[in-house]
Amino acid sequence: MHLTPGQNTVLSTATLRFTANSATALDVSALVTDSSLRALSSDDFVFYNQPRTSGVHLGPDGVEIDLDAVHPDAGAVLCIASVDPNAAPDAAFTQLTATLHDHSGAPVATVDVGCRSAESAVICWELYRRAGQWKVRAVGQGYNDGLAGLITRHGVDVDDDASEQPAAQMAAPTTAYAPIEPLDPDRIVERFGMIQEDAARSAGALIAARQFAESRLDDEMTAAVADPATRNSPEAGQARARAQQRHDTVVEEAFIRYRRDSAHLEAELQAVGPMLPRPFADWNSPAWTNLSAGGGTADGIRIGELSAPQCGPLRIPVCLPFPLRQPLRIIGPDTPGTSAVVFAVALRMLASYDDIALDIVDLSGGLRPLTSALSHRPHGTTIAGVDEVAAYLESISASVELGILDGAGGVRCSARPQRLLVLNHFPFGYEQRHWPAIAFLAEHGPSMGVSMVIVGEDFSSVEAIDSDLVHRSYALPAADRSEWCDPWTFNDWTFTPDQIPADANRLAQVLAHFADR
Repeated sequence: MHLTPGQNTVLSTATLRFTANSATALDVSALVTDSSLRALSSDDFVFYNQPRTSGVHLGPDGVEIDLDAVHPDAGAVLCIASVDPNAAPDAAFTQLTATLHDHSGAPVATVDVGCRSAESAVICWELYRRAGQWKVRAVGQGYNDGLAGLITRHGVDVDDDASEQPAAQMAAPTTAYAPIEPLDPDRIVERFGMIQEDAARSAGALIAARQFAESRLDDEMTAAVADPATRNSPEAGQARARAQQRHDTVVEEAFIRYRRDSAHLEAELQAVGPMLPRPFADWNSPAWTNLSAGGGTADGIRIGELSAPQCGPLRIPVCLPFPLRQPLRIIGPDTPGTSAVVFAVALRMLASYDDIALDIVDLSGGLRPLTSALSHRPHGTTIAGVDEVAAYLESISASVELGILDGAGGVRCSARPQRLLVLNHFPFGYEQRHWPAIAFLAEHGPSMGVSMVIVGEDFSSVEAIDSDLVHRSYALPAADRSEWCDPWTFNDWTFTPDQIPADANRLAQVLAHFADR
């Protein structure tokens, strides 16, 4: 597979060899890092003077990598090409090709890197963990202060007097990003997931660089004033100035790279935005303002967006697959704010399937504006009394069980009808006798086309129904500006839930559109 910088793919093998070729004599090396791309330790840099660490070693034909054998704390392996140290002092790359080979020597992936800024070291590949599997990203990031400058930025201590060296400079991106791919309506959830991961890793690298720079500055400032006899000398003042300059250089370069990455992601979001079908589209987009047009096909729904105010203005949609593969918990009290989130989720799900049945158990009446507006839909029902809940749940459970038995008996359903079940203000008003049916639908409903949404503030009863249900469900906080921890670098983002349009006329138009479908 030929990749361009910025592209990624799943690795089909855990045993790899990294090689690179260029008209300029070069060496290859590798750095094992955490998920924020900071070196696990200086011992995890593999090069000609230190040829081995867990799962990675320098062989006669390149860097040999066994991803199953790397340190369990490893989040990534960076594959690096650098100018041969025996080359001329001003030697630099103009072009290089990096290749990953499998255990048989066959090429798995290649990337061509065009160098325009006197780069003498380049990160060619990032091999990284995601959801228990290894992936590869073509990077192509060059540095014009050599291998030492590259690894220093990733947390490796270099054994030379760095304070006597000029301020390091990071080269401009060596290769333009790949053109933005057209939108595939069957892979929109995956597309936004990849954008989230790219944004998380980029922000994580910025945060890690800031932390590294602050830690090193503190150490160097402390060392500069450690000796009472020299702490006020001109030499100590110069040492403090150099330490501050080193700090500022690392932070500035990290922010430049983050802004570059963010600009690319923002351009991608702007490019695909007008093409998004109704379940994913912004409420102010033509997909929602022109309801007479088709809504388009989709593989999921939009539930909110993420931002990192400490890093910049980038805002990324958060999506879920639909039909739901497991229950969705909307976490919030029985208030208009929570209801607005439920409205948005329900309407986007209705936009996914014209004939979807909408069943709402609304014992508190908090969703009455929605149930009243959609009361004439030919599919679905509203349960408003506690005495109706048991019969309804038994009926839906029996339907799901029948579908399971039909499947076991070889009866095929080419187009299984979809049903959305909303349990509002849970667990208040519900009785313990309802719990077995809810647990059954949570486990087996998705396979039979039943998507369940549970709305409530206290989910201890959910654990009482099924101790694993909290962990086998999606969670959507209804509160604005909630914290969201990304699963790649474990940094905090700000989550803003999707809500229905505030304009009453717009909302009425949307509800009217779905009222008789």
